Amino acid sequence: MLGRLVGHLTLCCTCKNQRTCEKAAQALFHLHKFILVQKRDKSPPLFFILQLFTKYLQPSSRANIILIAIKNMRSQSDHSISLAAYMVETLVSGSAFYSEQVQNIVGAIYRDLPFITEELASESLNKALQSLMDEHPREVVASLLQCSPTCTCVAVVMWKAIVSEPQSAKKVLQDLLNRLRNKSWHKMTTSDDPRILSLAAARMISKIFPEPTFQAEAQEIFPQLFLALLCQVSFTEELTQEEVQIFWVQDPEAQLSPIRSAVQVLRMLLCSVGLESQVLAIEVQGGWDALLSPQGHLMGVGIVAREMVNVEKTLLSKIFCHLAELLSVQYSGWEMVAMVVFVEMLDCSDLTGDLDCALTIFPRCLQSKCLDMPSLALRGIFKLLAKPSMAKKTLVLLPHVAELLQDTDNNAASNASAMALCVLSNMLRMLEGAATSLTVLQLAPTLRLLFDNESVIVRELSIQFFQNTMELVVGAEKKMMRQEVWDSLLPLLFHLYDQDRNVAQVGFPT
Repeated sequence: MLGRLVGHLTLCCTCKNQRTCEKAAQALFHLHKFILVQKRDKSPPLFFILQLFTKYLQPSSRANIILIAIKNMRSQSDHSISLAAYMVETLVSGSAFYSEQVQNIVGAIYRDLPFITEELASESLNKALQSLMDEHPREVVASLLQCSPTCTCVAVVMWKAIVSEPQSAKKVLQDLLNRLRNKSWHKMTTSDDPRILSLAAARMISKIFPEPTFQAEAQEIFPQLFLALLCQVSFTEELTQEEVQIFWVQDPEAQLSPIRSAVQVLRMLLCSVGLESQVLAIEVQGGWDALLSPQGHLMGVGIVAREMVNVEKTLLSKIFCHLAELLSVQYSGWEMVAMVVFVEMLDCSDLTGDLDCALTIFPRCLQSKCLDMPSLALRGIFKLLAKPSMAKKTLVLLPHVAELLQDTDNNAASNASAMALCVLSNMLRMLEGAATSLTVLQLAPTLRLLFDNESVIVRELSIQFFQNTMELVVGAEKKMMRQEVWDSLLPLLFHLYDQDRNVAQVGFPT
């Protein structure tokens, strides 16, 4: 209440009505005398009065005065705009506001800014935004994103004021990166939904990216921002109609859809670090168009990833290491996109020293409930098997690969089982001594079950695998293998008359 009273009285001292001005000055004089419990002969200047009262004001009172002052900065205000500007600058600095108070102040600036024409007032609000950003960066960013998810022209003016200082630009970008990374995957229908704020973050970056200070900070965290935006494209494909409607409600005339906005800023980011040739190559291969397609966006991710393999070695290593960091997290809503990029980058010969991390990532990916994730991981293992420095190291993954043979409940699982059989076939060639015999014996019962799999390719590969491996068993284990062969004889006999010719042909020599 004290804040509102001081704010109103101070502004009334500049009222065009002389009587109102005099009464307000008298009231301020008596109020100040009451607080200090002492008498003064005359009322001090208005700016000095504000300074005297400021130290007695709680953050809530300060916030109330600021809101009043912002409203009185409008061009048709009856009060002194210069005094209102001074009030805002003085009261914002060093105030320990709560999140709701920051949100109210940022919201007031956003609402009233279109009606403020005085340069002095505009400069005061810019300084206020900078002060708030220094003290409450997370709250300022969240508030402005909520005020304008599609980053209207008013929001652009405010963002430019905020990121004009390098330190503020760094704070803004880090907060936006966190929002792109940590979006909630639970669908909601409110304007402060993390999913909506994630979209707003991508849109804001596309509008503010040309700013020199912002662009310089973006280049500093290129690997993280590149992957976050690439995953944002995939996330945008999953939006509900309600969420899209919330995103557009403030700016129905905006030209770019959420997904096109994410793709646009991704292209801008690549160009900012001198990767124009990669941008062009991706376009020639249809990568940018594929990213916009719900059916082909993962193919687009693959095209982008293959072109990024050609970047400078140090930058490539940073991207790869950040990918490994993302995929090491127990759950990530963007792990599918990250894995596509990770697997494509395994083709690069410059990453030899960084590849060991794959051996800790692939076990979790092989067990993932995401239908296509195990198949992607198996593709990655295939590529490691082709590298002399990594081939034998991949043997630690053999038990995890073998587990995939036990799950064939759907098409994706059957495809993964077929790939697992091919991977295991290559791995067995690198085993030595008794390890080969023991592994074949452990796989034999599972292989027998796969003979009757609904998938033709799984039936064919499992029978062929059995044929190629039963002779690898030697020594004491050979007797046990003979029993496995007898148990498999009848199922193999039935498959001599399999409906698929390829299965029948592979069954005969077995």
